[in-house]
Amino acid sequence: MPKQLMLDNDVVEIENLGAFYKSMPARLLENNLQVEALRTNTLLHKDEWELLDRRVIQISANVMNAIADLQALGLTTQLGGLGVLISQYEQVSDMTDANVNMAVETDDEEDRLNFPLVGVPVPIISKGFRIDARSLAATRRNGGALDTTHVDTATRKVAEKLEEIFFLGSAVVQRGLSIPGVLTHASRNVVSGGASWGTATNVYPNVLAMVAAQQGDNFYGPYRLYLNPAQYIQTFALNANTSQPIVESIMRLPGFGPGSVKASSYVTAGQAVLINMTSDVVDLAIGQDIVPVEWETKGGLVVMYKVLCAEIPRIKSDAAGRSGIAHLSGI
Repeated sequence: MPKQLMLDNDVVEIENLGAFYKSMPARLLENNLQVEALRTNTLLHKDEWELLDRRVIQISANVMNAIADLQALGLTTQLGGLGVLISQYEQVSDMTDANVNMAVETDDEEDRLNFPLVGVPVPIISKGFRIDARSLAATRRNGGALDTTHVDTATRKVAEKLEEIFFLGSAVVQRGLSIPGVLTHASRNVVSGGASWGTATNVYPNVLAMVAAQQGDNFYGPYRLYLNPAQYIQTFALNANTSQPIVESIMRLPGFGPGSVKASSYVTAGQAVLINMTSDVVDLAIGQDIVPVEWETKGGLVVMYKVLCAEIPRIKSDAAGRSGIAHLSGI
């Protein structure tokens, strides 16, 4: 009779252990780089994975602001897994103006749209941690819940980095392609005339200047205005004409709305960015959303864990360099 071994309530013949235990790369490749392959035949039980998943969702929702806005507005595109290194999209060119003539038989200038491809790298954003085996055993023996402190912190670090990339970009370069943020994109509208928002009467005219820059490139909303927390608090000053907070006046402008003015610590102090929230300006390319996985090392002798994602904000402009991003400084 073949020798047997009990593993996580499954009886496995020792001769088949090589098939039971596969390296992380082998499991990933067999499953088309889907990370769920890293969560089978693992140390953790199903209910423990579900607890980690719930914590990842809760913590990332509390941390992410701009990324959550993209998701809430449906500004996402699925890449189908970890196997995509470069996410490409098409810029759109424009045509020349239409003719105006009294005769129908007049020859028009023929034109056609061009769709140049633009790409952005899709990095893996991750943070590792360990779940102590002794503590895990004690938790199971006593019927308690798995300690989620480590996964909470790791999730916060990953979510914060993704939010930072949205605003400031990343130094990662793949095949000569870089990752810009909304505050660093070459085609963003850099708005002049910023003045200190410590003087309340400067706030509203500065926002109108950003709106004018957007509409000059034919972007009319919906808008999101992201501010450093210091400037966000300054928008609570009263509007001398309405005796209401200035932020309320901003959110009543066309293209704005409730919740359209937000604070982010990744907006540099003294700066503001107004974004037209449509897919031709910005979206989120998702190869893998934030998820905890088991991560083996040293030939499988040491079991570690990671919270990781493979997703990237794609900051866009059209082929003529028009952008739905207005960047103001000096406030």
